[in-house]
Amino acid sequence: MVIFMQQFPLESASSLSFSKYLLDRNYVDNSLHYHSDLEISYVRSGRCIYCIDDQFYEVKAGDIVVIKGFLYHYIQTGSIEEPFTNLVIMANSHFVRHANDTVFDHLGISLLSKKENVSPIYHDEEIAKLFCSIEKLLEEKNNLYLLIAKCELLTLFARVISSLSPNSALSSDPHEKEIAQKINTITAYIDDHILEKLKLDDLADMVDLNPAYLSSYFKKHTGISITEYILQNRISLSIKKLQTTQMNITEIAFLCGFNNTANFNKAFRKIIGKTPSELRRIGTQTESSE
Repeated sequence: MVIFMQQFPLESASSLSFSKYLLDRNYVDNSLHYHSDLEISYVRSGRCIYCIDDQFYEVKAGDIVVIKGFLYHYIQTGSIEEPFTNLVIMANSHFVRHANDTVFDHLGISLLSKKENVSPIYHDEEIAKLFCSIEKLLEEKNNLYLLIAKCELLTLFARVISSLSPNSALSSDPHEKEIAQKINTITAYIDDHILEKLKLDDLADMVDLNPAYLSSYFKKHTGISITEYILQNRISLSIKKLQTTQMNITEIAFLCGFNNTANFNKAFRKIIGKTPSELRRIGTQTESSE
């Protein structure tokens, strides 16, 4: 079970948050963790097994865990060695696109990018120190604590970017910054209009690019296509509806932009490995056992 959880919202609409967790060995993680947010954890104590995108990783005290958006992940039941405590930062695209800083332009691309085959688990003492410093600031709430915490977050994110994309350092090159801004403009529009019909021609007009060029341009710099990004967002939204509403599968399918349940089920299984009905059944069983 979760023995203790404390959350500190750092921005409105839960676009950026800092949380503390203490889990015991009886913790059962049957819920589906699949979201567009960038999730960064620092394991303060204990040991467990993380499953991230169908790969299993042993995680221990001192490790940094970086989980990009749209990766299915969970803690393996029964794998926790007590006391397991971790600090977690969640940052979504709403925060990234409003930050208006070169670091966050690159963070937006790193959040999406599937190009780099980099382990999500690693050691970084500087990131660990920043986590602890931010935690202290948020708990003590001294003068200007939020401003100072956000400055330290900027440093933390810069270090995370270098780990997510080790072959491409932060750059002040105007062309590189323009690339990052165009991609963030496109993803921001998609995020805000995910329930609407999205056309490649309209997206291309927004950033003054030819549609064919935009398609190749987007995939080159993120490792996924625009169509894949839209699909991932719609599946992420559908999971929230499956877990938090009583809407039936057909209603959710149409709400999330699918023209029939067959296409919805096919896309859902391709990304998640389960059908929507199977996922809802798992969630129902978990609730009844608590």
